[in-house]
Amino acid sequence: MHKLPRGLLLLDITNERNRYPYLRTEIRREPAVRIETSDGFYVYADVSILFRINNPYLALSTLGPIDLIWDNGIIPKAEPFIKKVLGEFASEQFYDSPLRYAKSRELKELLNEELQPKGIEIKETLVRYIKYSPQYDDQLKGMKLEDQLKLTNIAKTAAQKEKAEYEKMKKKGEANKDVKLREGAAFKIEKEADIERYRRIKYSDGDKEVALAQAYKEKLNNDAYMTVGSEIRVALEQAEAFRGIDLIITTREENILDHDYLMSLFNLKK
Repeated sequence: MHKLPRGLLLLDITNERNRYPYLRTEIRREPAVRIETSDGFYVYADVSILFRINNPYLALSTLGPIDLIWDNGIIPKAEPFIKKVLGEFASEQFYDSPLRYAKSRELKELLNEELQPKGIEIKETLVRYIKYSPQYDDQLKGMKLEDQLKLTNIAKTAAQKEKAEYEKMKKKGEANKDVKLREGAAFKIEKEADIERYRRIKYSDGDKEVALAQAYKEKLNNDAYMTVGSEIRVALEQAEAFRGIDLIITTREENILDHDYLMSLFNLKK
């Protein structure tokens, strides 16, 4: 009589040891699968396959006891299917988590198609860790350096473009500044000329008003001299002119303050 496990079994394809020391299930470990990618490089894939024996009769009748189930059922099918499914990847596609998950679903379906008729059900396939070959690592480093150089050149080009745009805007701003300064200087000169013209006009108007006032004053004085009593005023001013003279000798008996007489005496014309 053969006794088969009822719980989950784990085929752990990896180069690590004792990766699941806490699991209370039967585990078989196989070395990581060496896969040639579609772009010609090699990677080592860690894959975990969880399965159970859902039909012990089929499993025993087609494969045999538990050791043969491992050796003739699970292990011989796992490696070629892993290589088939993951070998469709290019090297960089292993970084694509959604795509890697989709391939793990595809691997599960292929294994179930092969093993379910033998009483074995694949519960889960997990593509875990990928280790690249040294050649690809070297190329990847070179690609990263090249990408960094490209990014640096792109950044430098963008910086130079921004600097050129800045210089262009700066020159445009300086030109606009010069235009505005010239416009301001012309406006200042124009307004100063307007102020000077206004000042001269007002000074001229003021001088004219002063001259008119002086003329009006003279007119009023002259009019005053022509009014009644002006002879007396003239006589008083003439008398004031003789202040300091002690003696005046005339040949006629005339009023020395007579205006007409004085004018004739000194041969003066009116």
